[in-house]
Amino acid sequence: MPHGTKAYLATSNGNGAFTPSMYYAPNLLGGSIAYDVNLSQSTCSCNAALYLINMPAKNAAGNDVAGKAGDYYCDANDVGGSWCGELDIMEAN
Repeated sequence: MPHGTKAYLATSNGNGAFTPSMYYAPNLLGGSIAYDVNLSQSTCSCNAALYLINMPAKNAAGNDVAGKAGDYYCDANDVGGSWCGELDIMEAN
């Protein structure tokens, strides 16, 4: 993946546009996550991360918020224009 890109788990492609209902939210209660990572092409100062957030982003009233990029992204650092809880699984460089 090129620098600065994100990948989302989705139930549909949103017909070419981001929609609040397109994001996949697996039930991980009692389950596990397994993944393989190849960082051989990552360069210095690259942050390869895997983390869980609760999308779509919501405002204080509980309404969906598209955010700066229109993708309903949120995280613990308000990167996309909305805050939400974040669980970091991996941060590597």
